[in-house]
Amino acid sequence: MLHRDPASFRDPDGFVFSLDGTLYRSVTPAARVLLVDSKAFFSAAIERGLLLPFELDADVPECVATDIRSVIKPEIIDLITYPHEWCFEQFKHAALNTLDVNILALEHGLTLKDASAFNTQMHSGVTVFIDHTSFEPTDGKLPWRPYSQFCRHFLNPLVMGAYRDIHVGSFFRMNLDGVPQQTANDFLPWRARFVPSIAMHMFLHNRFIRRSSEFEAKNARAKEVSPRGDQLDLLRQLRAFVQSLKPAKAVSTWASYYSQTNYDDTTFAKKKELVAASFEGRRLGTIWDVGANDGTFSRLVAGSADRTLALDLDHNAVNACYVENRERGDRSIHALVYDVCNPTPALGFENAERSTLEQRSKADVVLALAVIHHLSITNNIPLDQSADYFASRGKELLIEFVGPGDSQVKRLLAQKNTSYDWYTEQNFQAAFSKRFNLESRQEIPGTDRYFYRLVRLK
Repeated sequence: MLHRDPASFRDPDGFVFSLDGTLYRSVTPAARVLLVDSKAFFSAAIERGLLLPFELDADVPECVATDIRSVIKPEIIDLITYPHEWCFEQFKHAALNTLDVNILALEHGLTLKDASAFNTQMHSGVTVFIDHTSFEPTDGKLPWRPYSQFCRHFLNPLVMGAYRDIHVGSFFRMNLDGVPQQTANDFLPWRARFVPSIAMHMFLHNRFIRRSSEFEAKNARAKEVSPRGDQLDLLRQLRAFVQSLKPAKAVSTWASYYSQTNYDDTTFAKKKELVAASFEGRRLGTIWDVGANDGTFSRLVAGSADRTLALDLDHNAVNACYVENRERGDRSIHALVYDVCNPTPALGFENAERSTLEQRSKADVVLALAVIHHLSITNNIPLDQSADYFASRGKELLIEFVGPGDSQVKRLLAQKNTSYDWYTEQNFQAAFSKRFNLESRQEIPGTDRYFYRLVRLK
């Protein structure tokens, strides 16, 4: 049965659909001509790892041939992610990919029609551009039509993340079109105005937007706008500036979690041993590591699955995980910003344009180490509701129960003015037994922590 991607409707040159598990993109006759005539560009972009590989002129399924005359068949991306789930460095790599693919396109007489952050994805550990019909012919002169969108989707969030300790993608949860120029400028400290690239691309840009209702040539065709320079010069300048940006230095509780816990080397090694043994000899599709911190345990178990999602609410911890994964060449791990108590929502047109993470990913095993006390005490979530949450996310749960005698739990309780006498291992077992079968329970020596393996009830 044909299923049209609910997020693919804005491009008049084609849309994405799936049929019997195979992904296709329909293309209009004009779009197909450009794909054929610009084969050298698309081949070069794929060879350089900038563009998602695809099969041109794939066979059109008979059941849709009357409505769709031409299709391409792109390689399958194992997990679609969104800007509001990305850390600083992933966001930065997406921006650089967008600029690089456009710079290469200029060598072949093409340019981008748009610069949406949603047009980039991780594929086999590499950031690639996925919108094959997002190119059009150009003479290489300014204006660069996607300039303002590039600023909203990439430059503004990155500069804000470089000057303020904020999750750069969080604004996409409020506005799928990125960060408006005035909003971005309001977030910056006064000293940022003296950085030439910020003064030009943010403050002067915003002044121009406010003074011109016809910015981006909304009421005029590109050829009617007087050229003011070369696109290549602009793109190279933007690229150099984006490349120079670094995340703001900040105190992060979770990015350095493992160096600050009450584990000594022996107990931490035992915990790693217990986790590793639970995955030994197994081959899984997807592992969710909820509360992954810097990804230490995600990397430990990643070899047992096709993909591992290292999920944490702390964007600094996720950034550290992402950087470490790239340095190690761990291509199957997705480091994502994810809050159990405020997860990725469905967004966009009819709440279907951008889906929840749960709709995009089904876990075979959920790993939840040192998480339950934060759900219970920090967020006041009853144990039975935590059990419901984990049961709905995966078939199997490997969870570390942190007991009331643990120093981290005592620290949390010291900040409360009410009793949490219900937070006991006995009550934990009773709540989770309603949703799971207990396979094993092992004490982590020298701690008030216990490692459980649970399998969801049928």
